[in-house]
Amino acid sequence: MSTFNIGQLAKRAGVPIDTVRYYERSQLLAPAGRLESATDCVR
Repeated sequence: MSTFNIGQLAKRAGVPIDTVRYYERSQLLAPAGRLESATDCVR
């Protein structure tokens, strides 16, 4: 399984980062895992 940071995911999906965060808050996406560096990470 690939791991993407939020910026990579947004770019691949062709949407702004805010859209990915909105989908996460709306529970359309599973909550992102958080790395110790506080970088958003989606698996």
